[in-house]
Amino acid sequence: MISVAIATYRRARALSYSLSSLAAQTRPPDEVVVVLKPSGDGSEEVVERFSKALPIRLVVQEEGGPAAAYALAIREARGDLILFTDDDAVAHEE
Repeated sequence: MISVAIATYRRARALSYSLSSLAAQTRPPDEVVVVLKPSGDGSEEVVERFSKALPIRLVVQEEGGPAAAYALAIREARGDLILFTDDDAVAHEE
């Protein structure tokens, strides 16, 4: 099982491109763990919009910075393999 982990904060616009590229994969991930530190920028709505196309699990980060977000993603991911990508990265379809 492959999990893709994305930590995001105030990047709703970029996050939509990243999730769109994951949805277009020739071998989609079994799970996408989005660790989101709330910011009011609409990121939650972006995750909700893509939840129909991807098996997304939204994890809300209450405190800490990027390192805490990555640790939270590792704890929450269910996959045998965890792939990290940035919230502004566009994955190649293969």
